[in-house]
Amino acid sequence: GKDNSYGHPHAEPLSRLRQAGVVILRTDELGTIQAVSDGKTVAFTWENQSATPENTEPAVPTVFIGNQKSKKFHSPDCANLPAKKNAVEFSSYQAAIDAGFTPCSSCLK
Repeated sequence: GKDNSYGHPHAEPLSRLRQAGVVILRTDELGTIQAVSDGKTVAFTWENQSATPENTEPAVPTVFIGNQKSKKFHSPDCANLPAKKNAVEFSSYQAAIDAGFTPCSSCLK
């Protein structure tokens, strides 16, 4: 936590995370943090509900839809989603990249 003897969290990685739009949940500021999932979405709750996590801009989607024909992948709300017969689902951005897909230039800039 903050002001501990080993210097974590370090300012440089926190700065990079903020620049990338990552929501930062810190136990030293929020208390105990819980993640609860229904299998499709994840919700976070924390002990100190009056505190606000850093950088609470919209998060990157947790599911991406790939087009098996074009090898492009999209956010779930993209206007260019493939037909269901050509669609493949990825659990992360990196999983889509690892499968040889490239991000859609419209929805994943």
